Amino acid sequence: MTVAKHLPKMPSHSFHFFSFLFCILLVISVTTPGASASSSCAVDDQTYATIPLVSFLQRLQSEALKTLGPNSFDPKLYVDLPLKKDLSLTEAAFWKLPRVNGIIPENFLHGFLEDYFGDAGEDLVYTEPEDFVPEPEGFLPKVSNPKVRAWALEVHSLWKNLSRRVSDNVKNHPERHTLLPLPEPVIIPGSRFREVYYWDSYWIIRGLLVSKMYDSAKAIVNNLVWLVDAYGHVLNGARVYYANRSQPPLLSSMVMEIYTRTGDVEFVRKSFASLINEYTFWNSGIHKVTIQDLQGHKHALSRYYARWNKPRPESATIDEASASKFLNESDKKAFYREVASSAETGWDFSSRWMSNSYDLSTLSTTSIIPVDLNTYLYKTELDIAFLAQKLGDSKNYQKFFEASNARQLAMRSIFWNAEMNQWLDYWIRSNDCEDVHQFDVRNQNDRIFASNFIPMWDWRLTSGLGERNVIVERIYESFLKSGLLQPAGIATSLVNNGQQWDFPNGWSPLQHIIIEGLSNAGSKASWGLAQDIAVRWIRTNYATYNTTGAMHEKYDVDVCGKFGGGGEYKPQPMAVIKHLLPKMPSHSFHFSSFLFSTLLLMSVNPPRAAASSSCAVDDRTYSTTPLVSFLQRLQSEALKTLGPSSFDPKFYVDLPLKKDLSITEAAFWKLPRVKGIIPENHLHRFLEAYFDDAGDDMVYTEPEDFVPEPVEFLPKVFNPKVRVWALEVHSLWKNLSRRVSDNVKKYPERHTLLPLPEPVIIPGSRFREVYYWDSYWIIRGLLVSKMHDSAKAIVNNLVWLVDAYGHVLNGARVYYANRSQPPLLSSMVMEIYTRTGDLEFVRKSLPSLMKEYTFWISGIHKVMIRDLHGHKHSLSRYYARWNKPRPESATIDEESASKFLNDSDKEAFYREIASTAETGWDFSSRWMSNSFDLSTLSTTSIVPVDLNTYLYKVELDIAFFAQQLGDIKTHEKFFKASKARQFAIRSIFWNAEMNQWLDYWIRSNDCEDVHQFEARNQNDRIFASNFIPMWNWKHSSGLGENSIMVERILESFQKSGLVQPAGIATSLSNNGQQWDFPNGWSPLQHIIIEGLSNSGSKAALELAQNIAVRWIRTNYAAYNTTGAMHEKYDVEGCGKVGGGGEYKPQTGFGWSNGVLLALLDEFGWPFDRDIECRS
Repeated sequence: MTVAKHLPKMPSHSFHFFSFLFCILLVISVTTPGASASSSCAVDDQTYATIPLVSFLQRLQSEALKTLGPNSFDPKLYVDLPLKKDLSLTEAAFWKLPRVNGIIPENFLHGFLEDYFGDAGEDLVYTEPEDFVPEPEGFLPKVSNPKVRAWALEVHSLWKNLSRRVSDNVKNHPERHTLLPLPEPVIIPGSRFREVYYWDSYWIIRGLLVSKMYDSAKAIVNNLVWLVDAYGHVLNGARVYYANRSQPPLLSSMVMEIYTRTGDVEFVRKSFASLINEYTFWNSGIHKVTIQDLQGHKHALSRYYARWNKPRPESATIDEASASKFLNESDKKAFYREVASSAETGWDFSSRWMSNSYDLSTLSTTSIIPVDLNTYLYKTELDIAFLAQKLGDSKNYQKFFEASNARQLAMRSIFWNAEMNQWLDYWIRSNDCEDVHQFDVRNQNDRIFASNFIPMWDWRLTSGLGERNVIVERIYESFLKSGLLQPAGIATSLVNNGQQWDFPNGWSPLQHIIIEGLSNAGSKASWGLAQDIAVRWIRTNYATYNTTGAMHEKYDVDVCGKFGGGGEYKPQPMAVIKHLLPKMPSHSFHFSSFLFSTLLLMSVNPPRAAASSSCAVDDRTYSTTPLVSFLQRLQSEALKTLGPSSFDPKFYVDLPLKKDLSITEAAFWKLPRVKGIIPENHLHRFLEAYFDDAGDDMVYTEPEDFVPEPVEFLPKVFNPKVRVWALEVHSLWKNLSRRVSDNVKKYPERHTLLPLPEPVIIPGSRFREVYYWDSYWIIRGLLVSKMHDSAKAIVNNLVWLVDAYGHVLNGARVYYANRSQPPLLSSMVMEIYTRTGDLEFVRKSLPSLMKEYTFWISGIHKVMIRDLHGHKHSLSRYYARWNKPRPESATIDEESASKFLNDSDKEAFYREIASTAETGWDFSSRWMSNSFDLSTLSTTSIVPVDLNTYLYKVELDIAFFAQQLGDIKTHEKFFKASKARQFAIRSIFWNAEMNQWLDYWIRSNDCEDVHQFEARNQNDRIFASNFIPMWNWKHSSGLGENSIMVERILESFQKSGLVQPAGIATSLSNNGQQWDFPNGWSPLQHIIIEGLSNSGSKAALELAQNIAVRWIRTNYAAYNTTGAMHEKYDVEGCGKVGGGGEYKPQTGFGWSNGVLLALLDEFGWPFDRDIECRS
């Protein structure tokens, strides 16, 4: 980072290292929820009544969550429980359960569940399907490949495995069950889905017909007809709590498929009246919407609209949490209606229904007229007309044929977009409260979804658009350019926001509809594309099945053989037949066994082995935002175009968008490719047209408390050369001052930068945002510069991150949300308080310090170890919530992971990579089982000395602050915690032979909750971290007489080999990693120097001063040579800049500046001491 005299204001290459991690995470936020989630108009608030049983089970669900906590909690389980006794008896027993602080103890809850409930799923019992045979005659005659045929027969056999009937208990005591008493056998999905569902039944029937199981297919329809006759519509699923909504209307399509295969007119006759009743449900009342087109024609179309304004019972605890941002009940009710209506769409949930693609609270489903729903209803009209004709009912034939023509015209007028050659959903504006809405082309949603091509399912919908073959060609071309076609199938959307009906997920129903549409287009090219997509989809199903032993609900179409994720529940696994129980495996699942994809089981594999451990791991991760996913794709494509020379992957994920993501993505997919590579000139033009420069999201701001030479600045520095240099370094604070731009606050969805509330000090160069742990040393420097307000602003930003995310992020970009960095926030507050005495500042910060402390001492960060005397100790480790390539280094991580052969090993490696970044030491042999092989990173299996030293200081700091504020209870709590950690550090880390504190490794086969201490698990390699506990000599308490221990530790340090001509080396291993030899880093110099200074030993103080002089000289020499302060230095020679690592050496540099000023403030520089390097 060039000095101030070279760059008057804002050097593009300025740098600050952990300038504050001001970034806790991100926020992908969006619009504030409005009163009615989708409309300011009056709404029809009629709802279905909640029955007493469901109300009680919801209460049980809520109480169970309090008892068991959110980890792996499935709210649906509780509303599916069958009662053993009458509701009144069960409720009475429930209210008598003891509560501790309002929470039912876990043993009492389990006892209550066992006494009063059957298992969820017991209300359906296995039944043998009478029409099942192991290999039907004429089964898949076109499949000759033996591997595929064997697999298809295994998938076929799952029908038998998933066959059920309603138990007699449901019929004898219906009031004790939420399950509905369906009259005929069913095919269930399995796992958490313990009942029949509506629209996936269509694809199950398609598969059953391939399996020649006609009676089973008819039984499914008969059950759905029973629901129509009982409720007026087919319910979402066969439980009473689903009565408030339906799902996409495909009942007539099921009847049509069965009739086409069997010619059974009597079956049609029995179903016919119910088809008409269901059609009426969808074309009247709240589902009906009238729109007047530009020619004045009025069109009746349909929408999804649930009769519900409460949390969905099966997801009540989730919905209540989602609605918590709404401040009043009417807003919550409106939101609940939108949630339930989105569930009615079958696409629950998707950016398709949100006004802001990244904010579920902006669901507006009831204000959307969907393309696909009206396509299904058009097909319903044609089906009923056809079936009426077969039954000789000319009146209904005429009526429904005319209705189909009317809807065809409506879809052409309202949905068709001739510029895009797609059918687009139509949004009713929130202020349009008319009975008849006036068409406005701006209300078409021009974002790309697979639903935009659903009308291809019936090409009659292209009538009136132009010559058939020309229109087919245009739609075909539009689909090819849409970006939906991916390596493993058709993506649901182009938005990657963590919702399951968005990118990168692909779903069997959408694949099938579009493939079938392309097949029937009458175009050779379309037919070829249909076959190509079918092959991709079949291959990804097969590959995943072979890897996981299961068919899955959804797949990640980004890559072959990967199942999908996202959404509000875990994916459910469905094991293959050879692994299934002979009759009724509880984990089987079926969505649509057509196209060889029995579809589903939304679950996951069991926990996988981590790179560092054979034990089960906690695999939960933070979601990747759609913007980050797209920028990673751009990063990958740019590397192909530009090559690896001087390529910096971080540049691409820092780019701010000029336009909305959907527009930018669409333009990206239209870029020409030559052999799969974007030509360089096209890439540069694309970047210029659609992106601002990386770093433009931060703008220069003048720090109000900066003066060129503060009063009493560095009073111990008398040497004029050093004083002039120190003032130049001081001036860099002004040079590196920034604030978040207004664009970030106005369009947060276009930026990966987080909207921090106060000004910041940035590192500079490639580091265009604040970082966490270097902020401590920046603050140390700012306090020397008397810039107290700037120091407080840094802390206020970090506090904002803690309040928003529960921890301080690694850096102030959304992609850093999955991890933190060494916890030094309390130390920052302590330094500011010591300088200013501002107790109000402490008061405001204290709750956030306690919140961050909880993050570090609980959950995945907490490790329990039992020492040799039987004492249990709670310590902490680094552990990132991430198992993918780091976005800022994705191309590098993918290359590093290429040696791993399977995805589970890659995911484990990515977790270790991200966890190592959380340490601040990224990367170092300290975290590797093999010092020269990055793939052996094992960070999550290491309990680190330095992290626990910082947390010991956090405990002491909080205890001190609480005492200053008169909070005796908190003071005692944290003082006691500090004593416990002091004991733990002495018991687990201290090595009396080496007189050092050593990291402790958990062995890969040690899967216990409490690990047994073994001395051989201490890592006896030499690192600077082995001496970090010197920062607070209270760590030596209990080790022996203080002066003797100081002398022993001092001797150990001097003999360690770490003290080098220009400072302290990070390790003794020279392996090319930047946190290894020969690099020295400012934070480590400062901590150890400060520790030696405060030891009370004259010899230690002299050594501290000696190292400080070496470090100051090497900084000065490098500055004079390069015109910059540097991130790291080579301690083997004075004035040498450090190297190694995954990016080029950076200049700036925040923490180097801060440490330099702090050391000069502490030790000064005499007039007659030479600043030049000594030979």
